[in-house]
Amino acid sequence: MTGLKDGSAKDEKGRQFNCPNCGATVEVALAQSKSITCKSCNSLIDLSAGIGGELRHAEQDEPVRPLIPLGTVGQLEGLAWQVVGFQHRMGQEPGDDEQFGWEEYLLYNARRGFSFLVDATDGWSLVKPVTGAPALASNGQSASYQGTTFKQQYAYKAETTYVAGEFYWQVQRGQKTDNRDFASGKQLLSMEQSRNEITWSAGAKIDSDTVAKAFRLEDQKDLLKRSDAAPFTAARSIGIIPIIVILIVILIVLSLLSRCSRCDPRVENCSSTTARSSGGSWGGSSSGGGHK
Repeated sequence: MTGLKDGSAKDEKGRQFNCPNCGATVEVALAQSKSITCKSCNSLIDLSAGIGGELRHAEQDEPVRPLIPLGTVGQLEGLAWQVVGFQHRMGQEPGDDEQFGWEEYLLYNARRGFSFLVDATDGWSLVKPVTGAPALASNGQSASYQGTTFKQQYAYKAETTYVAGEFYWQVQRGQKTDNRDFASGKQLLSMEQSRNEITWSAGAKIDSDTVAKAFRLEDQKDLLKRSDAAPFTAARSIGIIPIIVILIVILIVLSLLSRCSRCDPRVENCSSTTARSSGGSWGGSSSGGGHK
């Protein structure tokens, strides 16, 4: 692992060991874990060689606090999932100077294994690693999986910038991958390619209220809202044409009120509230009658 330091694991008791950076006790909860972070100093520790000897670690400055705390248990799709890991990642599309960020929560269920709850600016999604590689089109613009064709939405380079918790793979801070995101309605398909392997995951979008309810965070649901729950503006909710009509009506009424206030009963009939028109426009009559 790039940027890791060697350290000794002392006073090991079962699945516990001392952090090679600060000496605090680190407890490993999952047998599959190959990486873990120290809760005291946030160091990322490599467990791929076991915890009985030398441990390598990487220090992490400026920790990122997850909105859903590690250890939280939530109900999604009728199953209890525990948050065991958290990643903050940054992405950049080719030819674009701007970067964007998102978070991934690693969820664990004893019967179903692992899933990912993804928090991005365009909404939340729940995805799982797939068995069997989807078929990628020759032009790379679409992929097929289980009879569904997904169209490519984004292609970008991704980098892991912060991690916390336990992971079933060897996580590296600064690890870079080439990513492609595909979609078919609410169904999602993602491909992530590193120097050594290609991994696929599939899932679907979920709304922020579902996330808040699942993890009992209703009191923080405003913090969990994303663009999937963005309020509509007045123009989008009722349409621009009705607004224009309303403005025209207001202007006509104001014009008529202004005319009546200037009306001199000695020279004209002030009882009429409409202007005469030969064109049959709104508020007038081609027959000369008044609209009351």
